[in-house]
Amino acid sequence: RCSLVAPPRLGGERITVNPTWTVDGQPAGTAPRLTPTFATAGAHTVSATVTSTFNRTFTGSAALTVPANQPPIGTADCARSWRDLRTGDRHLYCRANASDPDGRVTSIQWSIAETGQTGTGLILHKAYATPQVLTVTLTVTDDSGVTTIGQASVDLGAL
Repeated sequence: RCSLVAPPRLGGERITVNPTWTVDGQPAGTAPRLTPTFATAGAHTVSATVTSTFNRTFTGSAALTVPANQPPIGTADCARSWRDLRTGDRHLYCRANASDPDGRVTSIQWSIAETGQTGTGLILHKAYATPQVLTVTLTVTDDSGVTTIGQASVDLGAL
């Protein structure tokens, strides 16, 4: 992400109108500031044309390289599952280790294949009366809509 601003003066002359912006040769508007978004990674060119108090025009360009989006990181840590000795219930306790190297995480979702149960957020906690092996799936989504899926198998019978 970037923000571009046209200067108030150029070559000693005051700028009298908002710049006309182009991104990759396509019109992008007229405003003092431009904050372009790019749908594709790679090389892009942003240009601004301004008019001075002496009715002269100036055009400047900048070459930008937009890096490719990196997927979020998501792993399920279910090592802290336990058995309640008082009731005999087995507790599935999982924590999401989720991050996004070039943005932010917007969604953390859980599902348990064998029971159909779901959850959201950093922590998943469910209690079961019977021992069983569960497959826990963690889905992490970032602000670009890219998802990463992590899985963990938990043997509640071993608790």
